Parts: sequence; C-alpha cells; structure tokens
Amino acid sequence: MCEFRANAVWGALQQDVYRVPIVGLEDLKDRVRTCWASLDQQLINKAIDQWRPRLKTVVKVHGGHIEQLFT
Repeated sequence: MCEFRANAVWGALQQDVYRVPIVGLEDLKDRVRTCWASLDQQLINKAIDQWRPRLKTVVKVHGGHIEQLFT
C-alpha cells in the first residue's frame, strides 16, 4: 500500500501555511483555514480512502502497531 496520505495532506498544508512568516495567532488561524480550503480535493479524497483498510488492519491485529505492514 502507498505511504499513508494523511502525511501528504499535512505536508501540503504545512508547506502552504508557512510559506511566509506568521505574524500572530490570529494570522496562523486564518492562514490554516485559507490553506485548508485551497487544498487539492483529490489529495484529501485519497487520504480518506485509505482509512477503511488501515482501520480493518488495526482490528485484525487487535489494536497493535500496523505501520510495518504498510511499508
């Protein structure tokens, strides 16, 4: 299975948010909201699509660690 897409979503969001210096907490909040709204929907959809197989795997291993199963 591919690298977990939630990391890709966070990476894209983080890159956009910190593109220019942040002036304060309200600026950070506004920037996160704006950048989230502009994220590519296909990237978000891919992250969502990976949740069900990952959750099924967690159940299969009785709540144990699963990362090694996806590399």
